[in-house]
Amino acid sequence: MILTWSKYQSGPASGAIDYFLAARVRKQLDGRSVIVGRDPAPEILFGAQSLVGAYIDALPFRSRYRSCVLSFSPDELDVRRFNDGASASRTAVSGALRLLLEMAYAGVPLAARPPVLASTHTHLGRLEVNLLLPRAVGLPGDQLKSINPHPPGRESRDDWDAYTDVVNATFGWADPRCPMRRRHITPPSWMAKAAAELMRRAERGEQVGVDQSDPRYRAWSLCRQATAAGLAARDDIVAHVGAGLGPYGWAVTSQSRADITCGPIDGQGPRVTFRGAALGDGAEDAIDPFDAMSARQLEIAAAPKRLTQALNRRADFNRRNLSSRTWPDVILPEPAQLLDRPRPLMTSGGARSSLLGRLIDRLMRALSDLVSARAIAALAPKTLTDLALTLETTCDDLTRRKSCQPSHGTPDRTPRDAPRTPNGRISGGPLGRHHRAALTRRARDDERVAAHGRGSTEVGRGGDAGRPSGHGAADGGGARPEGRDPGRDGRESRPLDRNARPAASSRVEWLAVTRQLVLEVFGGSRFTRFGVDQDGQECIRVAHDHEDIVLSLGRGEPGPEWCENVRKQLSEAANARRICGADREDDSHTPDFDL
Repeated sequence: MILTWSKYQSGPASGAIDYFLAARVRKQLDGRSVIVGRDPAPEILFGAQSLVGAYIDALPFRSRYRSCVLSFSPDELDVRRFNDGASASRTAVSGALRLLLEMAYAGVPLAARPPVLASTHTHLGRLEVNLLLPRAVGLPGDQLKSINPHPPGRESRDDWDAYTDVVNATFGWADPRCPMRRRHITPPSWMAKAAAELMRRAERGEQVGVDQSDPRYRAWSLCRQATAAGLAARDDIVAHVGAGLGPYGWAVTSQSRADITCGPIDGQGPRVTFRGAALGDGAEDAIDPFDAMSARQLEIAAAPKRLTQALNRRADFNRRNLSSRTWPDVILPEPAQLLDRPRPLMTSGGARSSLLGRLIDRLMRALSDLVSARAIAALAPKTLTDLALTLETTCDDLTRRKSCQPSHGTPDRTPRDAPRTPNGRISGGPLGRHHRAALTRRARDDERVAAHGRGSTEVGRGGDAGRPSGHGAADGGGARPEGRDPGRDGRESRPLDRNARPAASSRVEWLAVTRQLVLEVFGGSRFTRFGVDQDGQECIRVAHDHEDIVLSLGRGEPGPEWCENVRKQLSEAANARRICGADREDDSHTPDFDL
């Protein structure tokens, strides 16, 4: 068994989940996009795909997840028996996965760990177990902290090598780093996967082939020919490959101690790198095979100790940097206990067919919607009203918090550290040439007014009406009043008119108080929002009987006097509606006379 980690860590979780669970995937083979079916279909071992996907997409981090795969050779585990639910093979895989999770989230309490998704791929005739690990930990109600199960560096690679050695030695699985399993030539992973898929298609009787004009596959073929011909010296292999690539305009463009890179002679175009024992520096070939096997066995014997040290070191790091005061103490399990007595961690049934799986998923989704609908219908109207009010208030609160976040630049969308002239413009360079285009509409109007020394109704939003002193024609064409400091962009800070617009910190309170008064007067909720009245001042509008009730705003916070006036205004609107309803009812009983 070999453990490999994917380099992809960001983006929507749907991409990784679709790759894990899709019964049909699209691949590039020989320059063509083809649909590849997975039969048997992937099986979910544990985890809920919707829950894991929603959890990852909600994370505020740039790197949101890590994914890895445990690949088994066909002689390690019988795929058919595994799909049929053989307890021995599933128990062994369960122990390996449980130890992997303990390594990934060492020292983190179970309540603070994220949901994890694990699935299988068995359509290749061998078992592959895929894991999707969200990169976040935290107890409910605490702030989430980012965690990386496999950080870059040699130390993390050694930790996971110790994990692989312990698991393979415990269950008798193949050792991927055995000296006798070294490959002479190793192509890039994408090339090996494409070649394997072409071979599987050829075995099924399909007409497939490799484009012989592609120099990349020709280079791979030349490397294999050199090793098959018994060329042991690295220089001989490089000369053979270079001579064969000459007609294609390719050559061996660069070399290192462990690989060679082939590409176009002119340097324009794709390249391909090959590794392997035949292309090494010869240091490993000089070691006696018996000595190499003995050294490898000593390394495997020391793996349990290295794994225990890695667990303790990771747990100390996580608790020191990620834990909160509410985290309970965690007793680290022994790796041998997890592998000797693994608990059931996955479903025992075999892989479902694609049609049956889709039917079951649709049935479960329909039942979930039905249960949710009945639960909502059972709630009292007042409960739903309170819930709607709470959600609206929370939404407004989140909007206020987002608006209060500090900006990364200046109000005119230019860098803070750019050199500027006394009038606020960037002094020179490409930013200076595009300074005008970078300004917002209001900033361009301010600059135009300051340049001409006058204001008009065609400049800005309504000319000088409603502008505070110190801007435009009202004070002499942009002259700065005394006692007012310019902002970072060279312009004056505009004072906030409390009569025209409430402070951002009190907007949520204005809406909450208004909605509470609406609920008290009307006995139900009404659509309430901020708007503008006929005088251009900001107000609160309450939708009522095909028209809006306009409520003016006061200074600061909503006080008792303002609440009493609003309650009176809302009561008058409610009484007017009742009177109109009674008049319509009386008119409906009035007899018709022929005049």
